[in-house]
Amino acid sequence: MVTEIRSINNGINTVSKLSSCSCTKCSGAHQKAIPAVPQPFILDDPQSPILSASTPLPLLPTINMKHLIMSETADSELEKLHSTCKEWGFFQLVNHGVSSSLVEKLKSEIGEFYKLPLEERIKYKMRPGDFEGYGLSPIRSEDQKLDWGDRFYMTTNPIHTRKPYLLPELPPSLRDSLECYLAELQKLAMMLLGFMAKALKLEKGEMEELFEDGKQSVRMTYYPPCPQPELVMGLTPHSDATGITILLQINGVDGLQIKNDGVWIPVSFLPDALVVNIGDILEAPYMLGSWVYTSIEHRATVNAAKERISIAMFFNPKSSAHIKPATSLTNPHNPSLFKQVSMEKYVKDFFSRKLDGKCCMDPRNTIALRLVVLFLSYYGPFPLMTRGALRYPEQLCPYFPKRDTWHALLSRSNSIRTPQTDMWRAPLSGLPQGEAHPAIAHDPPPAERKDMNDGKSPLTISDSRL
Repeated sequence: MVTEIRSINNGINTVSKLSSCSCTKCSGAHQKAIPAVPQPFILDDPQSPILSASTPLPLLPTINMKHLIMSETADSELEKLHSTCKEWGFFQLVNHGVSSSLVEKLKSEIGEFYKLPLEERIKYKMRPGDFEGYGLSPIRSEDQKLDWGDRFYMTTNPIHTRKPYLLPELPPSLRDSLECYLAELQKLAMMLLGFMAKALKLEKGEMEELFEDGKQSVRMTYYPPCPQPELVMGLTPHSDATGITILLQINGVDGLQIKNDGVWIPVSFLPDALVVNIGDILEAPYMLGSWVYTSIEHRATVNAAKERISIAMFFNPKSSAHIKPATSLTNPHNPSLFKQVSMEKYVKDFFSRKLDGKCCMDPRNTIALRLVVLFLSYYGPFPLMTRGALRYPEQLCPYFPKRDTWHALLSRSNSIRTPQTDMWRAPLSGLPQGEAHPAIAHDPPPAERKDMNDGKSPLTISDSRL
């Protein structure tokens, strides 16, 4: 797999190029069929189950922004918003107030952008060592499978953090529409966060202080048709490392799925609706022994017949903020159980990892780890420890106790997982200071791993050599 990834990485690579015409006169929309999916994109395991066709699909809850604002319906809609954020972590937002003419113009401009020849689009390619720009998602792990989609990721706020060769250099009509859309969504996001704060009974201004003029980014994603869609993933299952995310579907082709009770539920977008989801950051600060809001896994699938295009806006606290339990929700009778982590460290840690299910800040993972420590303290070791938890507890959860305490508790444990059995044969205790466990010495911590791109041109899904 490593050899395959590196061979792909010899030039500019995008999924688009796999299915686009090689002639120079055609636009990016002119497609050609490819016989099979290249190996680096093929999943190791079958896709997780989706509800059967005979099972009625649960409907994603709908929140009406007008009802949140109108005094006669505000209380009931606020309660609906609160319960939806707790039980689903996802909802469709209607009557959101974003200009319909602006949305339609933006959809048209983004559609035109993806009709440009690939040579035009890769002018915005990711640069070595960076994660912003156009191309495949960065490779962070040797066993990482490639997503069947070209992403264009940009930081948009604070304005001084924008890359001068990305958003400012977009085609003028797209840039202008995107700027207007960003401004509208920033206002919408702050309104939603304000309503959530009210539902959570936070002190006035606490949420605003955290998110006002915070870190914001945008990701446009293009998913080309795939000859074997059941073998690939458009976007790897993950939860968002954000406060909230607002998604707009550009061309009416569905593909978003959310995980609920162990099955994947397809989302059918309502006309003119935006899909909003809770991110790990908004879930984590209210972790006081039990979580309040839910950040759930979601993924994007692809199909054989149609391309899919979407644009997601990510809203985060300002870079100077610290992620911690809300001040107004902690007191001597309900103390904070976890360490705080700076937003700067959180972002750095997130981009050092590949997407893989729930984020490292998932409070439920935090609870599990805390219960493990509590159990071991009273009853001794037991066989459910994971390899990663032994090695880097603070990488898995920045709130977790010190590494020395963790290692002391785990040093006698044995894993029942056959591939990991050898990991536990030599005890951690008694090793000289600074010496790694012999079974893991070869594997550096995530923060020390190099981007698998090896400083070369960024990956995209379009290289004809695949």
